[in-house]
Amino acid sequence: MSPASPQRIEAIVATDDCKWFGAGETKANAVNYVSLVAHFGEMHVIVGPSGSGKTTFLSIISGIRMLNSATVLVNGSNLWIVNTN
Repeated sequence: MSPASPQRIEAIVATDDCKWFGAGETKANAVNYVSLVAHFGEMHVIVGPSGSGKTTFLSIISGIRMLNSATVLVNGSNLWIVNTN
C-alpha cells in the first residue's frame, strides 16, 4: 500500500491575463494572455528578455497593478473583487 500523496492546493490561479498601456496606435501589450497555476509550497521562476512583461505580470498577480482583462485568484478569492462582508 502506497502512502497517500499530499493534497495540492492552488495558491495562485491566473487565467489569460492581459495588460496593455496606451490606446489606439500607441497601445502596447505588456502581458498578452498569460496563465499560471501555482500551488502552495511550489517555487516558480519567470524568465524572459528585457521588456517581455515579467515585472508587469508579477505586479498583476501580487495585486500591485490591475489587469485589463481575465482573472487572478489568490487562495480561491478573486484578487480584484472586494468582499464587504
